[in-house]
Amino acid sequence: MYVPYHNNTYTFQPFLEWRKNVDYYADDPFIHKVIKCYVDNINDKHASLVHFFRY
Repeated sequence: MYVPYHNNTYTFQPFLEWRKNVDYYADDPFIHKVIKCYVDNINDKHASLVHFFRY
């Protein structure tokens, strides 16, 4: 059985705090571009359908 060395000052706490607070979707510019591409297309289609059914 492995027993931790009692004089070890290393801790995972900074990493655990970072992992708890990270938002992969908000921090990734590629995801932003992909979402913008598809949302713009959906908005264009929606606007054209609204215009079509309105007149």
